[in-house]
Amino acid sequence: MNTEAQEYILSHYEVSTLDIIEFFELQGCINQKTSMNQIMNITATWINIKVLKTSKDTAKKRIGNKMYEENYEVFKSEEAIAYWTQKTIILTALKIKQAASQINLNYADALVESSKTRTFLICSESEDEDYIQKDSYGSSSSSGRRQYRDQRTARDYLVSTNKQDSIKLLPEDSKWLLSSFNISEEFINKRNSIVQECSGLDKNLKLDEELSLNCILLLDADFFSNILPTNVYEEVCVSMKEHYDKYKEKNNDLYAKEVFGFCLLLTQEKSDKVEKYIEESTLSFFIKTILFSLMNTYVKGYCIKDLDESTLVKDGIVSFLNPFFPNCKEYTTFGADKPIKESNTRFSKIDPSLSKHVKKADFSVVSNYSKYILFALESKSEKKKMKSKGDLVKISKYMKDTLDAIERDGYSNVSIVDMVFSGDSVSTYVMEHKHDYVYTFYKQGRFYIPSDHHDIFRIVPVFSILGQLKNIVMESAKKLCTLEHARNEPVCLKSV
Repeated sequence: MNTEAQEYILSHYEVSTLDIIEFFELQGCINQKTSMNQIMNITATWINIKVLKTSKDTAKKRIGNKMYEENYEVFKSEEAIAYWTQKTIILTALKIKQAASQINLNYADALVESSKTRTFLICSESEDEDYIQKDSYGSSSSSGRRQYRDQRTARDYLVSTNKQDSIKLLPEDSKWLLSSFNISEEFINKRNSIVQECSGLDKNLKLDEELSLNCILLLDADFFSNILPTNVYEEVCVSMKEHYDKYKEKNNDLYAKEVFGFCLLLTQEKSDKVEKYIEESTLSFFIKTILFSLMNTYVKGYCIKDLDESTLVKDGIVSFLNPFFPNCKEYTTFGADKPIKESNTRFSKIDPSLSKHVKKADFSVVSNYSKYILFALESKSEKKKMKSKGDLVKISKYMKDTLDAIERDGYSNVSIVDMVFSGDSVSTYVMEHKHDYVYTFYKQGRFYIPSDHHDIFRIVPVFSILGQLKNIVMESAKKLCTLEHARNEPVCLKSV
């Protein structure tokens, strides 16, 4: 291990100020295995110091013992794993570029060069600051936030399974027109300009820009668009809302009052009256099931803040999802053990060594007939919610791959649903492919799960949003049940 990296450990390890990313960049290793070997070797050297001639020797021996006793946990943290994952992505990108250009690259030198710009952005909020929320106007305070905005991220966004980088719309292509405005043309032109901008490795894309490279058009009325003009974007979001409103349940208001009454009793800690209230209510059986589950979960002293992802999913959202999506003739629900089969194809095309790698959703609804995924949940705990943007990008790509596979099987006009669960915030999205090269990714809703029994009132709007999603999923499930001879004439839409 080089002297600079050793000095950094001695200065920061004991006082808990060690920035693991800064350390790895000072260390300059090409992969995690080499890094850990160096760390363990230097630890053994420090522990075996026989004669403590100076205070520095004493510190080395003390810190070496502490690192060994703590089993090098700080160097194997989730942040460390994310760092080495990103390094692997960069190395893969370089390999692909070498294969394409037949240029001999020195991978180690290239990785060191790429490390001169920070590979990670770390901030205390779940949203990317470049993805600007409408009500913030950029005025949020940066206190308590670790950020490296001035050092741009080195990423190759063009490493993908796309058949082509730039797209040319033809006159006969199916285009999306809204009030005589050609949305398809505007979207594709913007996408092509982004492709040109990130042809080097120094471009840091915003969320909707990154999605556009895969022809995914993010439509989120809570945020400004970097793709479409503001007036057009707002009209498109209104149009999409009107389209999906037809899936809303018609009796939402009938049970809202009784659900509110349940919440009131729970916040007042009248547990002896809650069960009787649920039983005597006129609510449907599946809503009563949800309320009983919440009653047994949100007891006094319970809080979701420190839960890991699996427990957060089990306690926070599955109690809603299971009653809304019970196993039926059309589909089956799965926990975190069901792979998204299309993700394996994407991984293998990018790097053949990833042929056994597959993405698994934290909860999914899968068609019993076609075996395609119709609904996928990705979750991040409160501690990791800053990484939710990456989850959204990944899961949207897998949803697009799934839609492509569905269309190749002769189905058309199928919608699939994605849910991103981040801390206590849940956002739901619907993806469709109705025009050449344009996959709409519409944020259908957003709600918050209760942190504890004091804010249990947060559950009131959840039923409306999930009822709408259930109807969307069921419609798609029924389409995927049709036999080949009974399907509508498939529309062969173009994809990137």
